[in-house]
Order: sequence, then C-alpha cells, then structure tokens
Amino acid sequence: MSWPAPPQHLVLVAPPLVLSGPALAACTLGRGLQAHGLGVVVLSPGGGLAPLLERAGVAHVALPWLAVRPLRALAGWLLGRRLRRLEPRLVHAVGVLQIELGMRLARAIRTPLFASVYRPSRRVPDRGIRWEAVALASVPSDALRQDLVNQRRAPRERVRVVPGGVEAGPEPPRLPLAEPRAAPVIGTVVEHDKPASAEVFLQAARSVLEVRPETQFLVAIGAETPQRALRQRAQELGLVRNLTFATAVELRRLLVEMDLCVLPDVEEGPTPVLLEAMAAARAVLAGAEGDAYAVVRDEQTGLLFPSANAEALAAALARLLAQPALAQQLGAAARRAVISDYPLERLVRDTLAMYARGGVELPAGSS
Repeated sequence: MSWPAPPQHLVLVAPPLVLSGPALAACTLGRGLQAHGLGVVVLSPGGGLAPLLERAGVAHVALPWLAVRPLRALAGWLLGRRLRRLEPRLVHAVGVLQIELGMRLARAIRTPLFASVYRPSRRVPDRGIRWEAVALASVPSDALRQDLVNQRRAPRERVRVVPGGVEAGPEPPRLPLAEPRAAPVIGTVVEHDKPASAEVFLQAARSVLEVRPETQFLVAIGAETPQRALRQRAQELGLVRNLTFATAVELRRLLVEMDLCVLPDVEEGPTPVLLEAMAAARAVLAGAEGDAYAVVRDEQTGLLFPSANAEALAAALARLLAQPALAQQLGAAARRAVISDYPLERLVRDTLAMYARGGVELPAGSS
C-alpha cells in the first residue's frame, strides 16, 4: 500500500472494484478528473478493475478491510491523520453503501462530502443515510433522482442529475459479422451484482443455436464473479461448445470482439457498461425497462426487447444476424449518440459544477 504525495484535491471513496456499474463509474470519474488536472486519491477495498486507475496514473489505495462494515466504523480514526496530510478539499463517495464511510472520512479531515448514487433503492438496502452530512448528491437520470427523493428521503434540492460519460476512444474495427463466412459472435456483460441477468441471455442463445449452429457466444465477467452456476447452466442448455467466458478488465477490448451485445438489465439508464458498448459501435440489444428508453432509441441506436423475455430477445438476435448491414448501422449510430450526448468531458464539467455549487472550487492543471 503506497500513498501519493500532497497536495491532492479530492478523495474518491469507491466500492469494491469488481465488474459493476458503480465501480466502473468510480474508475471513469477518477480518470476523468485526473485528466482534467486534479489530484485524485481513490480509496477502495481493491478488486480486479484497479488496473484501470493505475494505468491512468490515478492514485489508488487498496484497503481490503473497507469491505468489512464493523471495521469501516473505525475509518475516520485510522485514516484521518493520513488523509489530512494529503490536503484534500473534499470527499466524494460513489455508491449508497459508501456514503457512511465517506461521511466518517469527511468529518475526520473536516471537508465537505459529496456522493453519487447509481442504483435504485430496491437494489441496495437502506441504512438510514444522514443527508444533512451530504453537501450534494448526483444521479445519472431523472428516474433515479425521483427514487432517491421518494424512497430514501433525500432533500430534493440536494440531488442533481449528472449523466454518465465515457471516453469514446479511437474508431473501433468493423463488425466481423459483415465478413463472408464469419461465425457471428453474440456477447453479454454480467455485472457482479446482476448475475441473474445472464439467464435471459443463455436461454436466447439456446434458441439462436437451433437456427444458426455456427454462432459463438461470449460472456464477459469480472475476475471475482462466481462462475460455477453460470457454467452449470450453460452446460444444461447445451451451450458449452459455443460459449466462452472471459474476464473483463479492459471491457472495451472484449466488446469489440462481439458482433452484437446483449444487456438484459439497464434500468438505471446511462450505465457505464451500456455507454461502453455503444462507444464500441456495437449494436446493443437492451432489456426495455426503466431508463433504458432514455439512452437506447429503439430501431435507431439499438433494439429494445421486453425485459426477461428470452423469446423476444432470440427473435431480435435472429433479425440482426440476418441483416448485418442493420447491425452495422445501429452500432455506428450508437457511437455517434455517445460522442454527442455522453462525452467524458461533460461528466467532469458537471461534477466540478456540483462541487462549486456545494461550496468547493477546484483549480485545474495543478495536481
């Protein structure tokens, strides 16, 4: 464990760095703020996504004991002196379960606390957030803002909508699907806290194989994701010969191996996984639930199917396999939409505006 040299502008309290929306959001935000010229220190229990921070030069301190709630109660006492030496101006907690820890750290080092929430309340147990300790909180969509206000009793004036962002990167390669005699590859991403989303994908894969037996399937998972149940289910459905599990650290590299990307559960709206898939110019098939409609425009930047309906998903996949030009068109439109509507620069700008509204002005270019 190594700590950066002072001064550092902010402490980002992240969830375990496993393949999940909040963890990817924390990595994206940390990298974006660092690129903007700010000194960022990320505190987390560690995890397989840590290289995303380290390669971008973002200071990351892995403290496995932060995953143990009774020990987190001691965080202010254990870390306060160390963090004060870094001279941070604020603490930013990413995820509902990180707010309590962020509150203790902010109190110990006498700085404001900000927060970002990426999951609806029914997904995460409510532990009585003390909103008076949070200067401002951000959510990626209006629906999540309503959820935070109505279900968690957050003061409406303290919750701001800050849409997600992604670095589009260089133009990805063309879809292999468009090449003659190429075996199509259909993929999905199983987030660590959404293992059930794989069931719809696996059932649809079984149906697709009945008409396109050459099709290959790719399941991107986190290094910490339990695989036994997924592999057993794939074996039950007769998918073993056509299905590959791959660990996703650099998620974009796996996404460009796919011709079509299935995301059965995107109810939170512009999730990092969804934005990454769109930035990779892959045709996205998303479960039509919640805020999916706000990001994927059906028949324009992707296809929406009734959530948890494997039969409808299989029909949509068969359609795109038969029309590779349409798949190419949807993927290209998705990438354009991400570049236009969800650039990383806007996420950083909106986050800095939230800090300023909460009373903290951060300079750029002087980390």
